[in-house]
Amino acid sequence: MAFVSLSFLLFVVVSALVYFAVPLKHRWAVLLIASYVYFWFNSEWLVLILFATTLITFFDAKAIFS
Repeated sequence: MAFVSLSFLLFVVVSALVYFAVPLKHRWAVLLIASYVYFWFNSEWLVLILFATTLITFFDAKAIFS
């Protein structure tokens, strides 16, 4: 999905609508899911890298702040 395509514009609009429809407490989850969907549209392998990065960052942050 190229940044200058109609499908990307539609993706951004739908993501923004969902983002603003969700309560403030859960907006981070909308952004995370939108990131995963965007990476999935580009390549299935990129989703695995994003998932690994998410897990590593989450557990490292828990270790730092505990």
